[in-house]
Amino acid sequence: LAMLAAPAPGGAAADGIALTLDAAIEQALQANPTLVDARLDRELQRSEAADAERLFTPQWRLGTALDGAHDDARAGSTAAASVFPSVELDLTTGGQLTLRPEWTRRAARDGTTQESTALTLALAQPLGRGAGSAVATAPLARARLAEESHALAFRGTVMRVVTDVVDAYRTLIRAGLEVTIRERSLADAKRTRDVVAVLIETGRVAESDRIQTETDVSEREIRLVESALALEDAEAALAVLLGLEAGQRVRPVDALPDLADGAALEAELAGSLERALAGEPGYLQAGIAERQAALERLVARDTLRPELSLRAEASFAGDGEGPGASLERLADGLATHGRYAVGVQLSMPLGGLERRREERTRQRAEVAHAKAGRALDARRRELEIEVRRAAERVRAGHRQVRLAADALALAREQVRIEEGKLRLGLTSTYHMGRVRSRLADAETFEVNARIDYLRARSALDLAEGAVLDRWDVAPPAPGAGAPALPATAP
Repeated sequence: LAMLAAPAPGGAAADGIALTLDAAIEQALQANPTLVDARLDRELQRSEAADAERLFTPQWRLGTALDGAHDDARAGSTAAASVFPSVELDLTTGGQLTLRPEWTRRAARDGTTQESTALTLALAQPLGRGAGSAVATAPLARARLAEESHALAFRGTVMRVVTDVVDAYRTLIRAGLEVTIRERSLADAKRTRDVVAVLIETGRVAESDRIQTETDVSEREIRLVESALALEDAEAALAVLLGLEAGQRVRPVDALPDLADGAALEAELAGSLERALAGEPGYLQAGIAERQAALERLVARDTLRPELSLRAEASFAGDGEGPGASLERLADGLATHGRYAVGVQLSMPLGGLERRREERTRQRAEVAHAKAGRALDARRRELEIEVRRAAERVRAGHRQVRLAADALALAREQVRIEEGKLRLGLTSTYHMGRVRSRLADAETFEVNARIDYLRARSALDLAEGAVLDRWDVAPPAPGAGAPALPATAP
């Protein structure tokens, strides 16, 4: 990828791969292992949905037959070869229309041949069970609902991956800032140790203060090692999400965003619930599940209707010694005569096991629909609570960032004052070390507060189903960046 930096001479890039957050998201959309698998699943699901859309299109069939017969009474044998293609069309009324031409050639033992052609047009239309557009199109509606649910599930997967990448990227920024803070704190402790050494030489402080400064330096070195390990862990976690090769490191380019204005934040939070009800995949899938249950209830109720069907058929035939003659007589038959048939058939169970099974199927469908409706209501209540809590965490995080910034400013001012006292010998090195520790802690707390606030924003975006809109991300196409599907076996 063009965004990946070339490795430094002699090994991997010393500074890692420089990526902006947008570039990291784009890389994850192409190479994240979870999304690669999800795109393969979506490709299969879209193929199944495309097949379902062909339900009411003509279906072609080709049939052939070879027959041999011997008649003892006539002391003769005959052989026949037939070809009978057909085209079938399912109707949205629940019926089926079939057109079937047939050609047959018979050869007798004495060498004579005869050919016949036939054309049959048949209509089968249920009047009871299976009749009506709602029932007839149920398989298509079922497939469309499943495809809609699969698309929402895929969108939810993409949103979770994007959220994980955003959080991991910012965690890496935090780990880098903590290393910087620890390095600066260690440098300050070493400078304090040098100042104390001069004061000891001039006799202005006791020799025992040297131990305290050395201890302070050692503690900061330990914290720096811990921060460096956390930085390596953050780099590895982000590299896994981005689907990078083992050993590749990521160096974030973006800085942490500025804090939003309080009034603008409140205006944005005011529409959180409406956005969640319109875009959160889990809630939308619950609505689809309720519609699927209603469809299955409709189909189950239909099975209790009697099997009453109408069948109409028109057939024409022509015989001759050759193809031309048989087709000519078939044409005459279409114009002058043919065979026509109309019939009605009724079949209905009068009790017994079959009827009880159908009734149990209907009862299960009714119960499933009731449960799906309650599940939809429950999911709405859960989503309202989830969004409200996420919004409160965003508000609390916003206030915490403000307080942390004030505390950091006070800690810096206190360090400045204590440094002046230390040069005059008016404070102890122990107290100076504690003040510098509080400054490092205040800096770390301020960074953590900003990260926690941004995490709360990400969690709210996820609850609202607005992650992709927030980052202007279009879900990747099912086959984009994914391995090819296995070839169909011959």
